[in-house]
Amino acid sequence: MRNQITAFYDGECPMCSAGIIKFQSMASHAAVKFVDLHSDEAKAAVVGRFTSEDLMREMIVQMPDTTYRIGYFAWIAILKYSSRFSSIANLMNNPLLYSIGPAIYKLVATNRLLMSKVMRLPKPCANDMVCHVPISKA
Repeated sequence: MRNQITAFYDGECPMCSAGIIKFQSMASHAAVKFVDLHSDEAKAAVVGRFTSEDLMREMIVQMPDTTYRIGYFAWIAILKYSSRFSSIANLMNNPLLYSIGPAIYKLVATNRLLMSKVMRLPKPCANDMVCHVPISKA
């Protein structure tokens, strides 16, 4: 099995958390560890390398050799480390997508909270697994 990579994601973003949960359910054997960027573990792992603002701007992945991939390239790394989705990573490395992918990623990353709201995604569960489910007024 390949070495594990660590992906730092925004655990307070409904769309991000839902995407991570779905990815994990579909690629349970992926060598990817997801860490909420708001956690002490994330802050300790990137101290001196990235600021809180850097972490909030784009997803950051630490590779086994301790180098980093950021944004669009972070997702390529995540998908490469999942046998189920490695072909998508290869497609994302296609010159056409490689040239426009980072811009599309930045657009989504910048607007992820607004997109979560538009999609009416609930806030992620807290670490104590207490979920706040919105109640619609009938």
